[in-house]
Amino acid sequence: MSEIPRDLDVALRQSEITADIQVAGIPDLQVFLTKKMKLLSSPDWIKLCGGEEVPLLVYLQTVARVNGVTLERCIVNELLTQGYTLEELVVEIASTEGIKWGKAVWYKEHSSYPAVVEKMFGNAKPNFLHALLHTENAGDQHFCLYSTQVSLSGGVLFHKTLIYHRAIFSQPPPVAPVE
Repeated sequence: MSEIPRDLDVALRQSEITADIQVAGIPDLQVFLTKKMKLLSSPDWIKLCGGEEVPLLVYLQTVARVNGVTLERCIVNELLTQGYTLEELVVEIASTEGIKWGKAVWYKEHSSYPAVVEKMFGNAKPNFLHALLHTENAGDQHFCLYSTQVSLSGGVLFHKTLIYHRAIFSQPPPVAPVE
């Protein structure tokens, strides 16, 4: 088995960076992650997590371990899946080309983003699917933030090569009352 080059090892690189993940209205993300959740999945997941009702952090750590991805990725995916709005994102991309870019700051809004995405991409957000990033070393670059893997839960799944420096979220938009 060949060894992963150091600069492409997402877990190693992420462990060297303290990711700044903030959510408006949640003063302490660690407290938020201690909230209990009920697992409605298979008995195998319940066993892996240590029970039917576990802290969100335990569940996300288990997901990260089982899938060989970073906890930061799982936290960002979970917040997006729960409807929180990504306001700011600073990442590095651990791919042969992306690593040359250095830190990359996502443009939440940009005139190059299409108003809607192709039907085959369902509910994908144009600014995630066709993301434009301002990079340290390569100017503006396009990169799809979504993973090419399928999220079986129906949730949001960002690309596993992202190394998180900063992710800032706002609260989910209010749900319109059903008439």
